[in-house]
Amino acid sequence: MSDGSQFRACIVGVSGYSGMELARILAIHPAFTLTAVTTDKWQGKRLGQFVAVSGPAADLTCLSHAAGQDAFKNLDVVFFCTPAEASITLAPVALAA
Repeated sequence: MSDGSQFRACIVGVSGYSGMELARILAIHPAFTLTAVTTDKWQGKRLGQFVAVSGPAADLTCLSHAAGQDAFKNLDVVFFCTPAEASITLAPVALAA
């Protein structure tokens, strides 16, 4: 964990319905810090432009799925909100990190 009390989390596929709902939950959850989000659709834009989140989560820059793989090494948990085909490709990368 990042500071002993919160898990550093990433959402892969934040632009889909389940990713957006999960972002809203994690942004206010006391045990998680949303530290990275990926979506090719919103790449380079702030998460708060598209999802009703506040605080630090709103200022997160959406990374492409490829760029987001670099963030995996600094995380405690990765949530996959992508189609199964994409998740199967990205999950081993996250586990290796």
